[in-house]
Amino acid sequence: MKKKRIQFFQIAAGFLILFAGFNVHPAVAQGQEPVLQSPDGQIEVAFTTGEESDSGAEPVLYSVSYKGNLLIDASGLELHLEGEAPLGSDVRIAGINRSENNTETYQLVAGKTSSVATRYNTLSLELEENSEPGCRLVIEARAYNDGVALRYLLPE
Repeated sequence: MKKKRIQFFQIAAGFLILFAGFNVHPAVAQGQEPVLQSPDGQIEVAFTTGEESDSGAEPVLYSVSYKGNLLIDASGLELHLEGEAPLGSDVRIAGINRSENNTETYQLVAGKTSSVATRYNTLSLELEENSEPGCRLVIEARAYNDGVALRYLLPE
């Protein structure tokens, strides 16, 4: 059953929608952290760019709380590509897109029920490098009532 569950999440991740148009969210304009909450409001994921380091880099950081208790302290997110500087180590948040899903269902192979409905909220952060060549990176976070998922997207 564990192998089937992993395969489902790999397949489900392939069907996520990448939103092409991102708008700057008012929270970013006012200098506040973008925050994602689970549908029941108990899990919270906060994003920010880090304090400027000695190298001048501003990494993007995330933290996770459950019922107001910090579970994961501010942790950096970077994407290392062979032969390139890490994406995400010196970035600014250029845009935010939020969505929620209350209608996704999937069929179970075995068990007491034949289908399961899943609910989650999504927050996509469009990041731009502060230095040349100004590459873009999208970090998409999902908050479910029982967990959190993060993934990287590379726009063309």
